[in-house]
Amino acid sequence: MIIDSINPSIKTFLLRTFIVIGLILLINPFHVVEGGTRGVSITLGTIKNEPLNEGLHLIIPLITKVKDISIRVEKNEIQTQAASKDLQNLSIQAVIGWQVSPESVTDIYRKYGDLDDLASRLILPETLSAIKAETTKLTAEQILQQRQKLEDSILKEIRSRVFTEGVTVATFNISNFEFSKEFGQAIEDKQVAQQQAQKAFYLTEKAKNEAQALREKAKGEADAEIERARGISESQTMIAKTLNSEILHRQWINKWDGKLPSTLAGSNANFLLSLPNKGTPAP
Repeated sequence: MIIDSINPSIKTFLLRTFIVIGLILLINPFHVVEGGTRGVSITLGTIKNEPLNEGLHLIIPLITKVKDISIRVEKNEIQTQAASKDLQNLSIQAVIGWQVSPESVTDIYRKYGDLDDLASRLILPETLSAIKAETTKLTAEQILQQRQKLEDSILKEIRSRVFTEGVTVATFNISNFEFSKEFGQAIEDKQVAQQQAQKAFYLTEKAKNEAQALREKAKGEADAEIERARGISESQTMIAKTLNSEILHRQWINKWDGKLPSTLAGSNANFLLSLPNKGTPAP
């Protein structure tokens, strides 16, 4: 066989080489830090201050171990009870997005452990406290009308609480909130009353506008009649001022058809005289 024909010294070297490679593969002195994570190096229980960046790292087998910590955005759902400024109880459902700062990975691991412990011991308690603190600054009606303002104020408060711990809060969104049934009915009744009041106000304004329009129309017609009467009066006055006996005599001549009257009477006569027609003998 080929193995039997190999020099014993070479055979021994190959055997030792295979044993060393096997031991290396068995104890694995390498560690790969995946993308989006940082590695915490722990040697005999001592945590190294500097985190391991992404990539391949050589470690001391059986002495050093590496704990990977995600620096991606983590999300947690929250459901809690709170109260408004006017002491109305409400139920809030929200989602918070947060992430560990890369440079703070080792400090966070030293203080809190893994991310689940960080969320349960820091993120969620501080978020609940921030929600309860901010809802008491607004009335129930303001919470309904200013949802975005409430979200922004809660996000700002959470950031101020966890910033010193090396945690960055990316987002906070209220997915749903509900008040008590009694308060909900009161809001509905108020909205109905407001709608009815607005409708009554609209009808009143409409009636006022229609009455004003009628008054304006009547006033306009009256003013028009006055102007026409004034025009007629002024016209008659002007005509009366310009008439005299000569003008009247001239107008009478212009309108005469050239025929003499067939009767004649004095100003105080009580009888009529027939005037002879041309070619007819007088009686």
